[in-house]
Amino acid sequence: MRIVDAEILLIGPRAVHVATGVALAFELLLAALHEAGIRCRVVDLAGTLVGRRIGRFQCGKALRNILQLPFVAYSLFRSRRLYLVLSTSTPGFLRDSMIIRCAALLRVPVVLHLHGGGFEHFFQQRSSIGKTWIRWTLSLVERVIVLSTTIRPQFELAGMPPERIVVVPNSLPEDVPHGLDRVLPVLPVPPDGPVQVLYLSNMISSKGYKDVIRALQLLDQRCPGRYQLQLAGEFLQTSSDDTAAVQDGSRDELAAVHDRASLERFLDQHHLQNVVHYHGAVAGHAKIRLLKSAHVLVLPTYYPWEGQPLCIIEALAYGIPVIATAYRGILDEVIPGVNGFFVDPCEPIQICDRIELLCRSADDYQAISCSAQKSYLENFTRVIHLERMFAALGLNAATACHT
Repeated sequence: MRIVDAEILLIGPRAVHVATGVALAFELLLAALHEAGIRCRVVDLAGTLVGRRIGRFQCGKALRNILQLPFVAYSLFRSRRLYLVLSTSTPGFLRDSMIIRCAALLRVPVVLHLHGGGFEHFFQQRSSIGKTWIRWTLSLVERVIVLSTTIRPQFELAGMPPERIVVVPNSLPEDVPHGLDRVLPVLPVPPDGPVQVLYLSNMISSKGYKDVIRALQLLDQRCPGRYQLQLAGEFLQTSSDDTAAVQDGSRDELAAVHDRASLERFLDQHHLQNVVHYHGAVAGHAKIRLLKSAHVLVLPTYYPWEGQPLCIIEALAYGIPVIATAYRGILDEVIPGVNGFFVDPCEPIQICDRIELLCRSADDYQAISCSAQKSYLENFTRVIHLERMFAALGLNAATACHT
């Protein structure tokens, strides 16, 4: 006989170790469940083994995953439902599949949550035996939560019935600090000051930050002093960056940039110190200051594991128009000509042209800015997100309105 003392067991990464988008979303759900008075057990998958290379096997982390399994099994024995943040690494998915099998044996319903968008890439790279294992694992799951309608087909490809795939878009850990009466950004007219272009994501080559720098080089040549770029994010290297660097090597020396020192050398060599400013990773008031001073956010990502970038939701919340690639969950965030524009990957000239188009008319800019904040209020607020999450977990969605 099972002794149940928790309504739900949540397994995912805590933000106490590193404040990734996945960890912040996990913390948001935990806080909402706590405020709603729902009994929970929590297993932290992040631990203290935080690496700076994404998509690489880490022996220490794999060992820690194995050592966690007995505690997970005990926690499952005392819980009614399991919420599990799904991993798309080989050791991570193997761990997850063992947890799911244990839950099935105990007849504990399982809800998976994929926060990224790289499941199809992960699935297609497996052998026929690996694909069979993935399909069998998913057959034991009650439902899967994905960030966007564009990600649903990735699980359908692996045999997941469409009716068991639920779309819950991202949200911010906290709503806009100053409420709905905040002043929207006003496009500066020369000589009032430069247009502030913001890149607010990890400094990963496939996120497109180098293309944004190239675009600002072009803009400064076309209209000196009119535009400035604020780069904010931590330099990280993924398993796909080495290949990208080889492919990009023939373009220019910016391809060799991989950390703060190499970036600063590049800016010095090309006299861009007054055009491009690097802030490192930002949070709290430092991030708010950048958002409040920005006029456009640019994210030309083609990152293989991209899901639905939080930085775009942050920009929309502050009424900042967005220029991004039509990629993964971004298709549910950006409406071309309404709250921003799309560009193709690796096309700095397109980025340059879209920024100029956006800044051509102060009235048109203001209309797009208003639409950006409206998009946030109608789709991505904390309350809307939590209502959807509670419903996906089979909990009383009305409870989320009071958290």
